[in-house]
Amino acid sequence: MPDNIGAEDADFNLLIPSIDENADIQTAFRLYHYGQGSSGLGDFAEDSMAGYLQALTDEKLDVNPVIIPLNADLNNYTTSGFYVQDSNTKANSGTNYPLVPPTIGRPYAGFLRVIADGTNVFQEYQVGGIPNGKTYTRSFFGNLGWSTWNSYSEEGHNHDERYYTETESDNKYLPAIKYLTIRQPTINNNQYTLSLLDENSLVMIDNLSLPNTVYIPTNSQVGFTVGTQITVMQKNIGQTSFVGNSGVIVNATPGLNLRARWSSASLIKIATNEWVVVGDLTE
Repeated sequence: MPDNIGAEDADFNLLIPSIDENADIQTAFRLYHYGQGSSGLGDFAEDSMAGYLQALTDEKLDVNPVIIPLNADLNNYTTSGFYVQDSNTKANSGTNYPLVPPTIGRPYAGFLRVIADGTNVFQEYQVGGIPNGKTYTRSFFGNLGWSTWNSYSEEGHNHDERYYTETESDNKYLPAIKYLTIRQPTINNNQYTLSLLDENSLVMIDNLSLPNTVYIPTNSQVGFTVGTQITVMQKNIGQTSFVGNSGVIVNATPGLNLRARWSSASLIKIATNEWVVVGDLTE
């Protein structure tokens, strides 16, 4: 009888006739290839060469990716293979896609690669629906469930001033929000017209004992954003008054004059050419 080549637990226990069996070459080939004397009809022997090749064929990933349909949930893609989302619209209808940018963004078309061992799953999604799309990865491991999508910086990427941690952002921008800019503009001919430099600032008017007029320009003259707030303080004994240029409505009570030295008022733009003055005012 033909003997197995190698040990009994070898990966391929291929059969080959002994010399004294005087087998013809076709029989020898069938035994070597199929592990049996027939032409291999039916199931192949697992430890035969044909059986090994069949197993490779059965486990081979299809080189042609499967199209991901409308309303697809990427959590359901747990079988090893290649998948492609060919439409931004279809991606936007689905769930559990990586968002670009993360958290606040939206899903886009792209290529999904899945590697699974039957329990654990690894997904890689290459965004293709926008220029310079990133590659995102995530995984599913037992009780841990799905991890979040993560991406990586491209080669040559510099972590410069465009990217801040939360603490760095607070340190950079909160002072501009929390603290007013202090300005003391030059008074010409006892008058001063507000400019964009005065936005969200404390403007101190100092003209010694002479009266001062602060003019509020029209929107076409200075395009302050509606909601702009400017605080004006009378720094000396020369009284400060507020006047709107022609076409500007200025609302206040009881009047449009600061009451005394160190009095202040906030000028708030409430419409295109309308302001309200709130503070230590007098007629």
